[in-house]
Amino acid sequence: MTGKTHVAIGIAAGLTISFGQRVENQLILVLASALGSLIPDLDHPKA
Repeated sequence: MTGKTHVAIGIAAGLTISFGQRVENQLILVLASALGSLIPDLDHPKA
């Protein structure tokens, strides 16, 4: 997978997890999920 697909899946996961939360919490969860989804790409040269 590439960085773009990792971020897309991270955002989808963050939106799913944050459903029903306050907007502030949703923003934090989605951003954290998007950033966290990039961790597997840090050590891969073709990511």
